[in-house]
Amino acid sequence: IARFDQTHLSVEVFAFSAAMALMVTLLVAAAPGLYASAIALSESLQEGQRSGVSRRSTGLRNALVVAEVALALLLLCGAGLMIRSFIQLRRVDPGFDPRQLTSMKIALPDARYPGTDQRAAFLQQLLQRLNATPGIEMAASTDRLPLSGEGNWGSINIVGRPLLDSAHAPSVEGRSISANYFRALGIPLLRGRELTDRDIAEATRVTIINQTMANALWPGADPIGQRVFGSAGARADPSSAREIVGVVADVRDVALDADSPPEMYVPFHWWSVMNVVMRSTMAPSALAAAARSHVAALDQEVPVYGITRLDELVNHSVARQRFELSLLALFACIALILAAVGIYGLLSFAVSRRTHEMGLRMALGAHPRSVLAQVMSDGMKLVLLGLGFGLLASLALMRLMQGLLYQLSPADPVTFAAGAGILVVVGALACSIPARRAMRLDPMVALRRE
Repeated sequence: IARFDQTHLSVEVFAFSAAMALMVTLLVAAAPGLYASAIALSESLQEGQRSGVSRRSTGLRNALVVAEVALALLLLCGAGLMIRSFIQLRRVDPGFDPRQLTSMKIALPDARYPGTDQRAAFLQQLLQRLNATPGIEMAASTDRLPLSGEGNWGSINIVGRPLLDSAHAPSVEGRSISANYFRALGIPLLRGRELTDRDIAEATRVTIINQTMANALWPGADPIGQRVFGSAGARADPSSAREIVGVVADVRDVALDADSPPEMYVPFHWWSVMNVVMRSTMAPSALAAAARSHVAALDQEVPVYGITRLDELVNHSVARQRFELSLLALFACIALILAAVGIYGLLSFAVSRRTHEMGLRMALGAHPRSVLAQVMSDGMKLVLLGLGFGLLASLALMRLMQGLLYQLSPADPVTFAAGAGILVVVGALACSIPARRAMRLDPMVALRRE
């Protein structure tokens, strides 16, 4: 949750919550009393007969149970959709292999490294040291990490095509990288070649693009050898065009549920903050210590911070979906428990009120199993009626969740069937307890009690 560390439980929040809880308790406690005071005594005696329970009160209790079941199914379907959507999302290929990948940020002070050449030399020496360290398989650098949500958009033109201004030219993401970047992150090279140390050292005017950019600008053709440059206008300079030397697979830049944008990778130049990515078999603490020691060996005043495992970055990218799923699942579990308690309470109350009737039926020869079937039937009718209303409500309201789902229909039949099945099982278990108690009634004891 954004800025969650800045929130806390204040006195005002606690007082408001306590006041709401007290108000709801008073309303719930007062409602039965007001309802009972409105019932005429003669009506109660005529309808309830020996039990003193009117059809009106029984109908209200049944309606409440049906509503509980319907609301529980609504929340179960919502939670089920979120679970299936989250599973779908976690199966998405981020475009790189985050396992055993660790990144760190370094920033060179402007006063000590005023020139681009000095900054590039520092980074090159650092990468050489890291790549020579036992336990580090590959080290590379980039200005922005995948799934970081950071953007660097720009408009481009293609040499040989009509010149377009920035408003009409294609927009692509730009990312600066070092040599070995694709191998370090496990990004597949589809065509052409990767950037080399020579490209970095000589600032060669080359670039590598992703598959999305190739499909968008050169559909059905090979983009290798094509040249691109900045948008039209005062800054347009075809002489600064970069030649496309390779095509790599798409990488998710913003989030797992967002498509990869058209993207260009160019030889790195120094900027304010650099991300160094290391693929290593070392323990995270040992890797962090080794990386800090290499930076300190070059310059003790250069800060190293933001050491992060990239698998944690992938997990963080779905934090919002995980929170929404957890919240909805919690509400669904509470609603399921309330529905079970409601069904159990209603049937237990009905059994206690019908003790005389059931005792009399068994005394006249009724089999205990018929009593069991009758109580189960009464309870499951309410469950099935609640399921009907709940399915109708779910079909109508689940469409509002379309924006929260990933590659899943809000009317997913598997989810609805699973939610209904869970409620049927829970309802049957809640019905079985008072039903078995009714089946074990001793007819003589029941008749004497009345």
